Amino acid sequence: MSVIVNVELDRGDFKLDVNCELGSGITGVYGPSGAGKTTLLHLISGLIKPTSGRLVVNGNIFVDTDKGVFVPVHKRNIGVVFQEGRLFSHMSVAQNLKYGLKFKSKKSSEVSFDTVVEMLEIGHLLDREPSMLSGGERQRVAIGRTLLTSPQLLLLDEPFSAVDVGLRQQIIPYIRHIHKTLHIPTLIISHDLPDIQQLTDQLLLIKSGSVAGNGSIHDLIRDKSLFSLMRGAGLVNVLELKVVGPVNEELTLLSDPEGGFYPIVEAPYLADSQGGDTATISISPEDISLSLNKVEGISICNQISGIVKNVIEAPHQILCQIDIGKELIVEISQKSKRSLSLEEGKEIFVLFKKQSITIHSTRSSSSESL
Repeated sequence: MSVIVNVELDRGDFKLDVNCELGSGITGVYGPSGAGKTTLLHLISGLIKPTSGRLVVNGNIFVDTDKGVFVPVHKRNIGVVFQEGRLFSHMSVAQNLKYGLKFKSKKSSEVSFDTVVEMLEIGHLLDREPSMLSGGERQRVAIGRTLLTSPQLLLLDEPFSAVDVGLRQQIIPYIRHIHKTLHIPTLIISHDLPDIQQLTDQLLLIKSGSVAGNGSIHDLIRDKSLFSLMRGAGLVNVLELKVVGPVNEELTLLSDPEGGFYPIVEAPYLADSQGGDTATISISPEDISLSLNKVEGISICNQISGIVKNVIEAPHQILCQIDIGKELIVEISQKSKRSLSLEEGKEIFVLFKKQSITIHSTRSSSSESL
């Protein structure tokens, strides 16, 4: 599955010129307000006609202005979820969901009603009206309705902007699970980079109507011109770890889910977790310290050995990419770079307190859905 976008849109006061190819996974679309992110999704879905260009989704030509080709919205089999959810207020949750079945393409692989209800854990909501739902529940129903159209491509336009931080942490695991289960290529717009990073490390960076970068965060960060764009958005390190088990009411132990490269990581207490569960955590680059050796006699217990992969310098900022089996991004000063003699291939220890870890979500090992 691939999405080939080569389109231009000229509205006089705003111009969009995007030329890129996207893969079959989840791609986060990020950029400043007014950069053209939502306009791009509208072009892909067919809500807007480009001034010129081509759009090809999974080998199907949806736009080719040179040949006069423009496939309308209802024939593209692309699912769009808007930030407000846009549920029908006069319909129950079940009726809203079943409305999506009316638009299912005969050529697409069918996603059943029961599968969607179970996957999104909304069975207890079926008889309710949208006015009785929380913001997070409304978004899950909106996503479910879109999934029941059996789309070949899923577009999520700011799905977290209408809900608070707590509710968005409820929605993110569902989106991740949907992709792992149904394998639907997904584009997700968010003005919050850490939210995107919990779902994917693949980014399409849009700036002033053009593609500023397209690829893995760890590749894009090497481009100094993207430093301010990504760091200003709250760039974080996201890790998915296995819960070893709670130690006491202050501490939980985590480890690499595959039993490979991570030693035990000490994290804040997870009240409802048990051994074998999965926890998604994040650590800010500025909350990680570096040392040439493991340090004894200090309160920082998380000390993980790694190898310096890259040292990236820009004005007033230095970022290091450290390979601990998975890449971590660490922000340091010029003074630290000099005193540690940091260079590619150097052995190093990364240090961080358990208080610097943010736990975003946990998933039970005994649950098939989440």
